[in-house]
Amino acid sequence: MMQQKQLERFFTIVAIAILFFCSYRAFAPLNTPNLNADRAIHVLMAADLKLPQDLYYWGQNRLGSIVPLLSAGLLTILPLSPVVAVSLVQYGLLLVGYLCFASLLRHNLSKVILAFAWFLPLPEFIELVYTGQPYAAQLAFLGMAIVLLNHLLSNLANLNQWQKHGLIVTTVLCLTVSLWASDFTVVTIGLLLWLVWNKTHSPLKVNKVGGWWHVSWNIRPELVTVMTTAFLGLSFIVFAKVATDLGGYSGSLFNFNSPTQVRTVMLRLATSLVHTLTFQTDPFKTVAAVLLLVALGYAVYLLWQQRLKRTSTDHALSEWFYVLGANAVLSVGMLILSQWVYQNDVNFRYFVVAYVSGWMAVLLLAEALTPVNAKRVQVLLLVAAIAGSLALPRYVFAREKPPATVETFRPLTQFAPAGVIGDYWMSYNVCSTDPIGLSCTPHDNQNRMSCSVTPLPLEKIQGVRCDRCAERALAADRILLAKDRWFDQFPDQTTQFGQCLVRVGEPFSVNKYQFALYYNRTRQQTNAVGQRFPTTGEGGDGIRR
Repeated sequence: MMQQKQLERFFTIVAIAILFFCSYRAFAPLNTPNLNADRAIHVLMAADLKLPQDLYYWGQNRLGSIVPLLSAGLLTILPLSPVVAVSLVQYGLLLVGYLCFASLLRHNLSKVILAFAWFLPLPEFIELVYTGQPYAAQLAFLGMAIVLLNHLLSNLANLNQWQKHGLIVTTVLCLTVSLWASDFTVVTIGLLLWLVWNKTHSPLKVNKVGGWWHVSWNIRPELVTVMTTAFLGLSFIVFAKVATDLGGYSGSLFNFNSPTQVRTVMLRLATSLVHTLTFQTDPFKTVAAVLLLVALGYAVYLLWQQRLKRTSTDHALSEWFYVLGANAVLSVGMLILSQWVYQNDVNFRYFVVAYVSGWMAVLLLAEALTPVNAKRVQVLLLVAAIAGSLALPRYVFAREKPPATVETFRPLTQFAPAGVIGDYWMSYNVCSTDPIGLSCTPHDNQNRMSCSVTPLPLEKIQGVRCDRCAERALAADRILLAKDRWFDQFPDQTTQFGQCLVRVGEPFSVNKYQFALYYNRTRQQTNAVGQRFPTTGEGGDGIRR
């Protein structure tokens, strides 16, 4: 029996390792053919991290810069390229998050199912593994907080004061980092507070004495530790939000919809569900959705029958089922109410935390069944998870895959040092190949395809995520313009941020993309007369206040 368990554990580890490797090979910034600007920005931030203004994702006060910060630290101790460092940090956080949540599961099969859902998720939730969203860092630190809290609550009577307070401080700090990564962690924090309240008994005492209700509050040392650590953590988050340079990309998940907008969001979600269940989308998605619903319904029915018959099982329904199940439901509810989700076409990338919490709740529900029934439900869930993974692009599982985005633009490094200006979705991508030698910025959206005869006053850089990146791009001796949707033909001259760029030579192609070389005539003329450009930190910081 012991040998069988060891063998089962070995194959479980091998399966998880294979799924992790497949995910890294397909979706890590170093390897993915689908790196876009939002995902590439973390690579650029790691190469040029400025604190405190870069404590959040460039140009906004949400999505804490945990991946760039850890990557920058890695770059100081290892001779890596920024894109390699970000890839290692991103997948390190993904692995930590997975291991933390998987530790709440008892069955090896449950852990394999979670690995499919985590490392190779349904395409709608693929942002879980990409760098453009906060989920890897958010879930890693949330998972660590849950593991620490679970250990604290399970061993409360056996811990000395130093151990208790150490665990409390570490747990609250992990929750702070998760909240820094995503404001949406506040929903889970509320549920964890509810769990602690129930498990440790409320310090709030209500008694009726002489016909009057008396309320007293027992200030325990542990409560003081929680409140002190939480105050320090929240102070840091407030400081980070105030210190961040905002570039017009700010928004909040907690601005709420009108009743009409709520109905619109619910209608879109219902329409998407109907399309999925009726084979109007990828058949693998339909199989995954149908099997998930069947498994959930079957598990609920079996648990109900189990309790009616008072069938004894080895383990009761975990308290984490209630926390994570409620987290999934409340997260969906909050997102339905969120105006930010409505404004972004109800994109499923915002539902990743609900997706992960839902999977965990269903797996914990299955583990509360009798061994035979648990195995039946887990088989359904395994097939559903595999079907969801098979809905991903075919190259994920193929021996050959399209070239990585960073390799696509590798030929441009011959121009370094150089600036690159293009459409938003193009420009930052180019620099991910060599963020040290190339300085990239989106164009200024003015569509001025000529230069003024009379030199214009020099403009402050504004309206882009990274002011200093635009300044460096315009200051380069060679500037590459990337052709995309902002013009049809390369102009002989164009004005960008008030500076005249003049084309040098003919356009050229790099793979399927077209570029042309320009020089900054305005800067040359200005340097000739000794006029200084307004730069960040010299009175023309370009910060929108």
